[in-house]
Amino acid sequence: MQTSPLPSPVHAPRLLLTAPASGGGKTTVACALLAALRQRGMRPAAFKCGPDYIDPFYHRAASGGIGHTLDPYFLCGGRLRGHLAARAGEIAVIEGAMGYYDGVAGTEDASAYTVARETKTPAVLLLDAKNSGASLGAVIEGFVRHRPDSGIAGVIFNRAGEGRAAALAQIAGAAGVRSYGVLPWRDDWALPGRYLGLYRPGEIADLDARLDTLGRQAAQTLAVDGLLALAAGAPPLPADMPAAAPAAANAAPVRLAVARDDAFCFLYEENLEMLRALGCEPVFFSPLRDAGLPPGVNGLYLCGGYPELHARALARNTAMRGQIRRAVTGGLPALAEGGGFLYLHDMLEGHAMCGVIGGTARKTARLQRFGYITLTARRDNMLCAAGESFRAHEFRYCESDAAGADFTARKAGRDETWECVCASDTLYAGFPQLFFPACPRIAARFAAQMRKSAATAGAAVPLPAGTNGETQPAASLLAPARPGLSQPADIERRSFELISRELGGLPDGAHAPVILRAIHTTADFEYAASLVFSEHAVDEGIAALRRGATVVTDTNMARAGIDSSRLRALGGEVLCFMADADVALAAERDGVTRARASMDKAAALMAAGGGRPYIFAIGNAPTALLRLCGLAQEAGGFAPALVVGLPVGFVNVLEAKEALRRSGLAYITNTTRKGGSAVAAAVINALLRAT
Repeated sequence: MQTSPLPSPVHAPRLLLTAPASGGGKTTVACALLAALRQRGMRPAAFKCGPDYIDPFYHRAASGGIGHTLDPYFLCGGRLRGHLAARAGEIAVIEGAMGYYDGVAGTEDASAYTVARETKTPAVLLLDAKNSGASLGAVIEGFVRHRPDSGIAGVIFNRAGEGRAAALAQIAGAAGVRSYGVLPWRDDWALPGRYLGLYRPGEIADLDARLDTLGRQAAQTLAVDGLLALAAGAPPLPADMPAAAPAAANAAPVRLAVARDDAFCFLYEENLEMLRALGCEPVFFSPLRDAGLPPGVNGLYLCGGYPELHARALARNTAMRGQIRRAVTGGLPALAEGGGFLYLHDMLEGHAMCGVIGGTARKTARLQRFGYITLTARRDNMLCAAGESFRAHEFRYCESDAAGADFTARKAGRDETWECVCASDTLYAGFPQLFFPACPRIAARFAAQMRKSAATAGAAVPLPAGTNGETQPAASLLAPARPGLSQPADIERRSFELISRELGGLPDGAHAPVILRAIHTTADFEYAASLVFSEHAVDEGIAALRRGATVVTDTNMARAGIDSSRLRALGGEVLCFMADADVALAAERDGVTRARASMDKAAALMAAGGGRPYIFAIGNAPTALLRLCGLAQEAGGFAPALVVGLPVGFVNVLEAKEALRRSGLAYITNTTRKGGSAVAAAVINALLRAT
């Protein structure tokens, strides 16, 4: 019987840089070597052992290529070798994680040593020589002899001047290995960091200059030719198959919106590679800056990052948050991991987020979870069936009161479990972060769900009619378009397009829904300039409505104009006391207007309401607005969630609006005599649309 010949082994020059512990300068030396090789005109391939998003950023900046992940917990044996062989290129420089022998739960499992052993890669030990001399020989001998197959072939002395190179080489030689040189230390080479690791390269203004200097230093004081010879001497890699995506023959292509900006930046390149192989086209967008999701997408990928550091800016982009909430709750397949999961919460660090996950999240002062885990599904979901498992990892300081319970996590190497992840047929949202090559079938399930949704409902974020895919102004504020302009939603959509065009684009992201709806209601473009907002007024109003706020108006016209069905669906109500008999009696008794007396009644109900949020929408009577401002100055803690102050007229109107701006209350008002019940109701409706 004939058999197919085995593929030939792959010649892949490679070396691994390691150290006795974290903080040993591995990233600095790796970047120095990568930069030196690049300056020679070479195209080195860079890899990081272990789950790490940030170091590969630096590898990319230094090498000019992609920063890969070579993780022995996620990729075992043949798949680890195949992953390396497929990406090694001209020469592979691999940076180890932690100490050389440091693995899972105090063992050597899934350590940098595991990578060197499984891939037959020569290792170079980096030693900090600043405050040591002959004792370094004992460290070298200990690491080399700790395992007979240690793979340690040499050493580089970090933080050592060129004048010590000869003496340090003698110490290395006496311990049985070669010295590949020294790398002196300069303070301006230090890479700044924070609680989740180093700063990202884009946050360091002179990084290119630093890397250039590091490369030139490495060329002078490291034996670069010797390191190249060491790498070239690595044995050929067996032609094992890398982790591959399941075949997607004849599958229709789909578009996947992928968050990428300063807040969302933790995403393995390999995840994107696998999704592309499955027929998914990544379309990058910024939740910080863009007005809405890219048009025509069939899925959403919210990766990890630092949303907690950008919570205020994310909250201000009300349009984006609203569209993501509507898309995800409407069935758009979505994967939100780590920081992406935080963004889907109601609140993060006290700021309103997307409102998909009903809970609050915050950054804590200490590490909450760190390390490898195995996830087992407790219910059928988008990524797998109940009872199926796959590997993931966590590294976070943030905590949530809605972390989910649709998976069970088990910490690698330990008898510790906990519930986590919010999952459904179209959603994976949780702290655990995924590496698709560890379990290609979950990527395939995600892609399949995107195709299923596209086939049954078309793109969940439609392409605007009559365009070639360019995002229309205010697209995130619009109802899905229907043919023609026969429906109210179509008329409203067209109105917003015309308003945005007249304004030359969208107003400020957080205020855009309010401004556009005010102009839409009144046909008065002056509101674009005259509306003013206290800090976070829009976010505070939206958050209150989501908690089932009571909205109090000063006219029945305003009450009738508010979308009461949407408000009731949130558990809220809209009230107006102007026609109540007791209000009329109180006004006559006290010699005040009914508008003022109605505010006293509302304030009394609010005080007795057990903490339920109140929003006041004043569109007619300045006396009502002045009374609210007066109540805010009295003892008793009158503090509604928001006051919309838009009375209209001549007497006391400007004075009332100015008093509101000085009152300390959260407000939305304007700086002219214009206003009215219709526009006050429009503001509330704009906030309701964003819930």
